[in-house]
Order: sequence, then C-alpha cells, then structure tokens
Amino acid sequence: MGVKAVKIKFTNKPKEFWSNVKRIDPNGEEEAEEIFGEAEPQYMELDGVISREKGNVSIVFDNGPLLGMRESKLIFSFNEASPNSVIMVKTAMGNGAYVFDDKQRRQICSFNMGPFPLEFIVCTEDILNTVTYERGGTLSVDYTVEINGVPADGSKMTLKVEHIRH
Repeated sequence: MGVKAVKIKFTNKPKEFWSNVKRIDPNGEEEAEEIFGEAEPQYMELDGVISREKGNVSIVFDNGPLLGMRESKLIFSFNEASPNSVIMVKTAMGNGAYVFDDKQRRQICSFNMGPFPLEFIVCTEDILNTVTYERGGTLSVDYTVEINGVPADGSKMTLKVEHIRH
C-alpha cells in the first residue's frame, strides 16, 4: 500500500433552488413570489493524503475548518479501472455516503443520524476524475440530492490534488 501527502484545493459551490411562495398583500390579494437562496462558494486549501491499495485510490482530508467543527473528514474513493465512479464518505455527526457515477447517475444513498438513518437519491449531473495516485489531478462533480423526488440540495464540487514535494 502506498500513501503520499497531498495539498487539496477544495471548491464547493452550492446550487440555487427556486421555490414559489404565496403571500397576501395588505389588501387581501394573493401574490406569487419567486425566491431563491444562493449560498456563497466555499474555497479551502487543505492538507490530506492519497493512498492506493490493489487498484483502489482514496483521498482523505479534514474538512472540519470548512464546516466549523472538529472530527470531520471527507473521503473520496474510486477504482483506477473506473475513475468516474466515486464514493464520498462524510464523517461528521454521523456517517454519510454519496455515490457519484457517470453510468448509473441516480444512486440511493444514506446518512446515519443515530437511530434515524436518512435515505436520499444522489443524481450525478456530471463527473470528471483525472486523479491518479502518481500525478494527482482534478475531481469535478456536479450533483443534486433528492428527497422523496424533490431536489433538496446540490453542489458543484472540485478537488485539485497536488503532491507535496519533500
């Protein structure tokens, strides 16, 4: 098994979700109003490790500073033979797993929140993974999370993995 230290440039741009709300003006008339929430993109440069064992590559880094909490890791794993099928595991207040795949774009995933696990669908809109153990590279994922068929979350996420030279 090989392990190397890496520098990770992590970008996360949450998607905008539109919703229609009805409000009643002071005269009692209904008005439809479209609102949306736009989250700011998140950029961080983090230290991590990349490892390879039997053709499986994993990238691990602490994303606690991004979330403002301790003991929070992101783990991205894939097989070298199919780099555009990536599993992302989040460890923070429970464990969650997301599957991003360019062939089977809709995946049932889960987040363990104690006695109440949450199941949801991850829809991979686009994925491009050029990361190799030897050279590093870029992993870009555009995805949406659906709960009961309704888009609830989503992001365009990019990891640039660069080897640290000693």
